[in-house]
Amino acid sequence: MTHEHKGRSSEGYLDIDKVLAILNVAPGARVLDAGCGSGYMSKAFAAATGKTGIVWALDPDEDTIAALTSASLPPTICPIVGDITTKTEVADASIDIVYLSTVYH
Repeated sequence: MTHEHKGRSSEGYLDIDKVLAILNVAPGARVLDAGCGSGYMSKAFAAATGKTGIVWALDPDEDTIAALTSASLPPTICPIVGDITTKTEVADASIDIVYLSTVYH
């Protein structure tokens, strides 16, 4: 599988507050941001889930995840190199919300 986003983002096209409201993201929620790209939604999910939540920021692009790993992220965000079409390191039945947006390029 080839990863093609390389810097392109859907951030300017989404109403983040509306996404959070529709998904009913609450404190303590466990969210998988599958195809996280730059991590803008992971950061929004982390703010909404608070100190008791966890957000897995998953993307197949190693450079993207390396950039997230080196960024000043809340401790509740766990960047992971991975592909949603295969098994990840996230434990089975540990996710409340799986978020995918514009991951088919």
